[in-house]
Amino acid sequence: MPDRCTTRTSSGTLPQRVGAPQPIPPDRGVAIQDIIGAVCRERRVDLSELLGGCGHHEVVAARDLIAGLARELTRLSYPGIARQRGQRSHSTAWEADRRWRAEGGGLS
Repeated sequence: MPDRCTTRTSSGTLPQRVGAPQPIPPDRGVAIQDIIGAVCRERRVDLSELLGGCGHHEVVAARDLIAGLARELTRLSYPGIARQRGQRSHSTAWEADRRWRAEGGGLS
């Protein structure tokens, strides 16, 4: 897959993720790992781009889709979704879900 993001820290290394996604039993029949995997395959986004700090439009759109689907298909809270996406703050998951819904996303 193409490397859309080459963002590096001042030391020249790639930034470290907050934490690797941890397995969570599915609450509504769908595990967030399945959502992440399906979105990466369908949108042709590499998992390292998704979990990194890449701001490329295609990667951001994939993150938005994951947040929206996770809220619809799991019982995960915004902090839980953020942790699974390697982010510290729940506000990033909330904002991603908001953008997804504003663009016409939503299963109901």
